[in-house]
Amino acid sequence: MTTTGSIKKRSTTSATISTTPFPVSNDEIDQMINAVADTKPHDPSWIKEAHHHLSRAWVRAVMGQPYKKDKTKRRPFDYSKKKLMDYLEWRQKTNITHKIAHHINQGDDNTEYQALNAGSKDCYWYGTDKEGSPVLWYRADATEFRKCNIANMKEYTYLVIQGAIDHMPDTLHSINFVILFDQFDLVGALGKPALAPNFIKGFMKICPDRLKRAYFVTGNIGHMFLKIANSIAPKSIMDKVVEYKSREAAARALVEDGVVCNEHHVPDFMGGESYVHDQKIVSNYAAMMTNISNDMRAMIKE
Repeated sequence: MTTTGSIKKRSTTSATISTTPFPVSNDEIDQMINAVADTKPHDPSWIKEAHHHLSRAWVRAVMGQPYKKDKTKRRPFDYSKKKLMDYLEWRQKTNITHKIAHHINQGDDNTEYQALNAGSKDCYWYGTDKEGSPVLWYRADATEFRKCNIANMKEYTYLVIQGAIDHMPDTLHSINFVILFDQFDLVGALGKPALAPNFIKGFMKICPDRLKRAYFVTGNIGHMFLKIANSIAPKSIMDKVVEYKSREAAARALVEDGVVCNEHHVPDFMGGESYVHDQKIVSNYAAMMTNISNDMRAMIKE
Protein backbone atom coordinates (compact mmCIF):
# COMPACT_ATOMS: atom_id res chain seq x y z
CA MET A 1 0.00 0.00 0.00
CA THR A 2 1.33 3.41 -0.95
CA THR A 3 0.11 6.85 -0.07
CA THR A 4 -0.01 10.25 -1.71
CA GLY A 5 -0.52 12.93 0.91
CA SER A 6 -3.29 11.57 3.08
CA ILE A 7 -4.84 9.60 0.19
CA LYS A 8 -4.20 5.88 0.22
CA LYS A 9 -3.86 3.74 -2.89
CA ARG A 10 -4.50 0.03 -2.86
CA SER A 11 -4.51 -2.11 -5.97
CA THR A 12 -4.72 -5.80 -5.11
CA THR A 13 -4.57 -6.17 -1.35
CA SER A 14 -7.22 -5.11 1.10
CA ALA A 15 -7.57 -4.27 4.77
CA THR A 16 -10.27 -2.77 6.92
CA ILE A 17 -9.71 0.91 7.62
CA SER A 18 -10.92 1.84 11.08
CA THR A 19 -10.17 3.85 14.17
CA THR A 20 -10.60 2.31 17.60
CA PRO A 21 -12.33 4.94 19.74
CA PHE A 22 -11.79 5.59 23.42
CA PRO A 23 -14.38 3.95 25.69
CA VAL A 24 -17.51 5.96 26.49
CA SER A 25 -19.91 4.87 29.23
CA ASN A 26 -23.70 4.76 28.92
CA ASP A 27 -23.95 7.42 31.63
CA GLU A 28 -21.72 9.73 29.59
CA ILE A 29 -23.94 9.20 26.53
CA ASP A 30 -27.03 10.08 28.58
CA GLN A 31 -25.27 13.15 29.91
CA MET A 32 -24.35 14.30 26.40
CA ILE A 33 -27.80 13.82 24.87
CA ASN A 34 -29.44 15.62 27.80
CA ALA A 35 -26.88 18.43 27.63
CA VAL A 36 -27.58 18.98 23.93
CA ALA A 37 -31.36 18.88 24.46
CA ASP A 38 -31.12 21.30 27.39
CA THR A 39 -29.43 24.01 25.30
CA LYS A 40 -32.90 24.93 23.98
CA PRO A 41 -35.27 24.03 26.82
CA HIS A 42 -38.16 26.04 25.34
CA ASP A 43 -37.93 24.53 21.84
CA PRO A 44 -39.95 21.28 21.72
CA SER A 45 -38.79 20.43 18.19
CA TRP A 46 -35.14 20.75 19.24
CA ILE A 47 -35.66 18.51 22.26
CA LYS A 48 -37.46 15.96 20.10
CA GLU A 49 -34.68 15.97 17.51
CA ALA A 50 -32.05 15.52 20.22
CA HIS A 51 -33.75 12.51 21.73
CA HIS A 52 -34.87 10.92 18.46
CA HIS A 53 -31.98 11.60 16.09
CA LEU A 54 -28.87 11.42 18.26
CA SER A 55 -28.46 7.66 18.28
CA ARG A 56 -26.53 6.23 21.18
CA ALA A 57 -24.14 4.35 18.89
CA TRP A 58 -23.29 7.52 17.00
CA VAL A 59 -22.95 9.69 20.12
CA ARG A 60 -20.56 7.07 21.51
CA ALA A 61 -18.54 7.23 18.28
CA VAL A 62 -18.40 11.03 18.30
CA MET A 63 -17.36 11.24 21.95
CA GLY A 64 -14.87 8.39 21.71
CA GLN A 65 -12.65 9.74 18.93
CA PRO A 66 -9.13 11.01 19.63
CA TYR A 67 -8.86 14.77 20.09
CA LYS A 68 -7.24 16.32 17.02
CA LYS A 69 -4.96 18.50 19.17
CA ASP A 70 -3.75 15.56 21.25
CA LYS A 71 -4.38 12.09 19.81
CA THR A 72 -3.55 10.45 23.15
CA LYS A 73 -6.68 11.96 24.67
CA ARG A 74 -10.37 11.66 24.02
CA ARG A 75 -12.27 14.62 22.65
CA PRO A 76 -13.34 17.11 25.32
CA PHE A 77 -17.03 17.00 26.22
CA ASP A 78 -17.74 20.48 24.84
CA TYR A 79 -15.98 19.68 21.54
CA SER A 80 -18.22 16.66 20.97
CA LYS A 81 -21.27 18.60 22.13
CA LYS A 82 -20.64 21.28 19.50
CA LYS A 83 -20.42 18.65 16.75
CA LEU A 84 -23.77 17.22 17.76
CA MET A 85 -25.36 20.64 18.11
CA ASP A 86 -24.11 21.70 14.67
CA TYR A 87 -25.74 18.59 13.24
CA LEU A 88 -29.07 19.27 14.95
CA GLU A 89 -28.94 22.90 13.83
CA TRP A 90 -28.55 21.63 10.28
CA ARG A 91 -31.53 19.31 10.71
CA GLN A 92 -33.71 22.16 11.89
CA LYS A 93 -32.50 24.60 9.24
CA THR A 94 -33.14 22.19 6.37
CA ASN A 95 -36.34 20.71 7.85
CA ILE A 96 -34.90 17.35 6.79
CA THR A 97 -37.07 15.28 9.15
CA HIS A 98 -40.24 16.51 7.44
CA LYS A 99 -38.75 16.24 3.94
CA ILE A 100 -37.70 12.61 4.40
CA ALA A 101 -41.19 11.67 5.61
CA HIS A 102 -42.77 13.64 2.76
CA HIS A 103 -40.78 11.90 0.04
CA ILE A 104 -41.32 8.45 1.54
CA ASN A 105 -45.06 9.11 1.64
CA GLN A 106 -45.04 9.99 -2.07
CA GLY A 107 -44.48 6.31 -2.82
CA ASP A 108 -43.95 5.21 -6.43
CA ASP A 109 -45.18 8.45 -7.99
CA ASN A 110 -42.58 10.78 -6.52
CA THR A 111 -42.08 13.24 -9.37
CA GLU A 112 -40.64 15.80 -6.93
CA TYR A 113 -37.72 13.50 -6.13
CA GLN A 114 -37.09 12.81 -9.82
CA ALA A 115 -37.11 16.54 -10.52
CA LEU A 116 -34.53 17.17 -7.80
CA ASN A 117 -31.98 14.82 -9.36
CA ALA A 118 -32.72 15.74 -12.99
CA GLY A 119 -33.32 12.09 -13.77
CA SER A 120 -29.92 11.00 -12.45
CA LYS A 121 -29.65 7.59 -10.84
CA ASP A 122 -26.25 8.31 -9.43
CA CYS A 123 -26.45 8.33 -5.62
CA TYR A 124 -28.21 5.58 -3.71
CA TRP A 125 -27.99 2.99 -0.94
CA TYR A 126 -27.69 -0.67 -1.82
CA GLY A 127 -26.73 -3.52 0.49
CA THR A 128 -24.77 -3.70 3.73
CA ASP A 129 -21.41 -5.00 4.81
CA LYS A 130 -21.00 -8.11 6.96
CA GLU A 131 -21.60 -6.03 10.12
CA GLY A 132 -24.81 -4.43 8.84
CA SER A 133 -23.40 -1.00 7.94
CA PRO A 134 -25.07 0.28 4.75
CA VAL A 135 -23.28 0.95 1.47
CA LEU A 136 -23.70 4.29 -0.30
CA TRP A 137 -22.95 4.24 -4.03
CA TYR A 138 -22.12 7.25 -6.19
CA ARG A 139 -21.77 6.80 -9.95
CA ALA A 140 -20.54 9.91 -11.74
CA ASP A 141 -21.30 8.24 -15.07
CA ALA A 142 -25.00 8.42 -14.14
CA THR A 143 -24.99 12.11 -13.16
CA GLU A 144 -26.76 14.45 -15.57
CA PHE A 145 -24.23 17.24 -15.05
CA ARG A 146 -25.56 19.44 -17.85
CA LYS A 147 -29.17 19.24 -16.64
CA CYS A 148 -28.77 19.31 -12.88
CA ASN A 149 -29.39 22.31 -10.64
CA ILE A 150 -26.85 22.62 -7.83
CA ALA A 151 -29.37 23.60 -5.14
CA ASN A 152 -31.64 20.72 -6.13
CA MET A 153 -28.77 18.23 -6.22
CA LYS A 154 -27.75 19.34 -2.75
CA GLU A 155 -31.24 18.61 -1.41
CA TYR A 156 -31.33 15.33 -3.30
CA THR A 157 -28.11 14.09 -1.73
CA TYR A 158 -29.23 15.27 1.71
CA LEU A 159 -32.43 13.24 1.33
CA VAL A 160 -30.60 10.12 0.20
CA ILE A 161 -27.84 10.16 2.79
CA GLN A 162 -29.85 11.27 5.81
CA GLY A 163 -32.80 9.05 4.91
CA ALA A 164 -30.83 5.85 5.44
CA ILE A 165 -29.12 7.20 8.54
CA ASP A 166 -32.53 7.92 10.07
CA HIS A 167 -33.52 4.30 9.39
CA MET A 168 -30.46 2.82 11.10
CA PRO A 169 -31.01 0.36 13.94
CA ASP A 170 -29.80 1.67 17.30
CA THR A 171 -26.66 -0.48 17.23
CA LEU A 172 -25.34 0.94 13.95
CA HIS A 173 -23.79 4.30 13.15
CA SER A 174 -21.21 3.86 10.37
CA ILE A 175 -21.47 3.74 6.59
CA ASN A 176 -19.42 2.53 3.62
CA PHE A 177 -19.05 4.64 0.49
CA VAL A 178 -18.24 3.51 -3.07
CA ILE A 179 -17.38 6.43 -5.38
CA LEU A 180 -16.97 5.85 -9.11
CA PHE A 181 -15.36 8.81 -10.85
CA ASP A 182 -13.57 6.95 -13.63
CA GLN A 183 -16.23 7.50 -16.30
CA PHE A 184 -18.33 10.67 -16.57
CA ASP A 185 -19.19 13.71 -18.66
CA LEU A 186 -16.01 15.69 -18.05
CA VAL A 187 -17.14 18.83 -19.89
CA GLY A 188 -20.48 18.80 -18.08
CA ALA A 189 -18.80 18.28 -14.70
CA LEU A 190 -16.35 21.14 -15.29
CA GLY A 191 -19.35 23.33 -16.06
CA LYS A 192 -20.61 22.78 -12.50
CA PRO A 193 -17.46 23.50 -10.44
CA ALA A 194 -19.42 24.02 -7.20
CA LEU A 195 -21.14 20.63 -7.32
CA ALA A 196 -18.32 18.49 -5.89
CA PRO A 197 -17.35 20.92 -3.09
CA ASN A 198 -21.01 21.27 -2.08
CA PHE A 199 -21.40 17.52 -1.90
CA ILE A 200 -18.26 17.09 0.21
CA LYS A 201 -19.25 19.84 2.64
CA GLY A 202 -22.75 18.41 2.93
CA PHE A 203 -21.37 14.95 3.59
CA MET A 204 -19.15 16.32 6.35
CA LYS A 205 -22.12 18.10 7.94
CA ILE A 206 -24.38 15.03 7.85
CA CYS A 207 -21.86 12.30 8.54
CA PRO A 208 -19.23 13.35 11.08
CA ASP A 209 -17.54 10.23 12.45
CA ARG A 210 -19.78 7.94 10.42
CA LEU A 211 -17.49 6.98 7.54
CA LYS A 212 -16.17 3.45 7.94
CA ARG A 213 -14.28 3.29 4.66
CA ALA A 214 -14.54 4.73 1.16
CA TYR A 215 -13.50 3.18 -2.14
CA PHE A 216 -12.73 5.91 -4.69
CA VAL A 217 -12.25 4.76 -8.30
CA THR A 218 -10.50 7.47 -10.29
CA GLY A 219 -9.43 5.77 -13.53
CA ASN A 220 -7.57 8.17 -15.79
CA ILE A 221 -9.68 11.30 -15.31
CA GLY A 222 -11.19 11.26 -11.83
CA HIS A 223 -8.16 12.06 -9.68
CA MET A 224 -8.94 15.79 -9.83
CA PHE A 225 -12.10 15.17 -7.81
CA LEU A 226 -10.17 13.18 -5.24
CA LYS A 227 -7.80 16.13 -4.95
CA ILE A 228 -10.79 18.42 -4.34
CA ALA A 229 -11.95 16.11 -1.55
CA ASN A 230 -8.47 16.07 -0.06
CA SER A 231 -8.36 19.88 -0.03
CA ILE A 232 -11.72 20.20 1.78
CA ALA A 233 -12.22 17.15 4.00
CA PRO A 234 -10.19 16.67 7.20
CA LYS A 235 -7.50 14.03 7.53
CA SER A 236 -9.76 11.95 9.79
CA ILE A 237 -12.04 11.40 6.77
CA MET A 238 -9.41 11.14 4.04
CA ASP A 239 -7.47 8.52 5.99
CA LYS A 240 -10.44 6.21 5.32
CA VAL A 241 -10.48 6.87 1.57
CA VAL A 242 -8.63 4.43 -0.66
CA GLU A 243 -7.98 5.21 -4.31
CA TYR A 244 -8.32 2.60 -7.05
CA LYS A 245 -7.48 2.97 -10.70
CA SER A 246 -10.04 0.40 -11.84
CA ARG A 247 -13.48 -0.80 -10.83
CA GLU A 248 -12.27 -4.39 -10.86
CA ALA A 249 -9.58 -3.62 -8.27
CA ALA A 250 -12.12 -1.84 -6.08
CA ALA A 251 -14.52 -4.78 -6.47
CA ARG A 252 -11.89 -7.20 -5.19
CA ALA A 253 -11.36 -5.00 -2.14
CA LEU A 254 -15.11 -4.77 -1.51
CA VAL A 255 -15.32 -8.55 -1.38
CA GLU A 256 -12.17 -8.93 0.74
CA ASP A 257 -13.41 -6.32 3.23
CA GLY A 258 -16.87 -7.88 3.46
CA VAL A 259 -18.58 -4.77 2.07
CA VAL A 260 -19.96 -6.96 -0.72
CA CYS A 261 -20.78 -10.39 0.68
CA ASN A 262 -19.18 -12.39 -2.13
CA GLU A 263 -18.04 -12.14 -5.75
CA HIS A 264 -21.52 -13.07 -6.97
CA HIS A 265 -22.83 -9.79 -5.49
CA VAL A 266 -20.35 -7.57 -7.32
CA PRO A 267 -22.59 -5.42 -9.55
CA ASP A 268 -22.32 -5.68 -13.31
CA PHE A 269 -20.98 -2.12 -13.62
CA MET A 270 -17.98 -3.12 -11.49
CA GLY A 271 -17.12 -6.24 -13.46
CA GLY A 272 -19.59 -8.65 -11.88
CA GLU A 273 -20.97 -11.36 -14.13
CA SER A 274 -24.70 -10.92 -13.73
CA TYR A 275 -25.61 -9.10 -10.49
CA VAL A 276 -27.67 -6.01 -11.27
CA HIS A 277 -28.77 -3.30 -8.85
CA ASP A 278 -32.58 -3.18 -8.92
CA GLN A 279 -33.51 0.01 -10.78
CA LYS A 280 -36.61 0.55 -8.66
CA ILE A 281 -34.46 0.69 -5.53
CA VAL A 282 -31.91 2.90 -7.27
CA SER A 283 -34.43 5.45 -8.53
CA ASN A 284 -37.43 5.22 -6.17
CA TYR A 285 -36.88 6.97 -2.84
CA ALA A 286 -39.50 5.10 -0.81
CA ALA A 287 -38.35 1.73 -2.17
CA MET A 288 -34.72 2.60 -1.46
CA MET A 289 -35.42 3.54 2.16
CA THR A 290 -37.53 0.42 2.76
CA ASN A 291 -34.92 -1.82 1.19
CA ILE A 292 -31.89 -0.45 3.04
CA SER A 293 -33.79 -0.42 6.34
CA ASN A 294 -34.74 -4.07 5.88
CA ASP A 295 -31.20 -5.00 4.83
CA MET A 296 -29.63 -3.40 7.90
CA ARG A 297 -32.05 -5.08 10.30
CA ALA A 298 -31.75 -8.45 8.61
CA MET A 299 -27.96 -8.40 8.77
CA ILE A 300 -27.65 -7.48 12.45
CA LYS A 301 -30.11 -10.27 13.37
CA GLU A 302 -27.97 -12.95 11.68
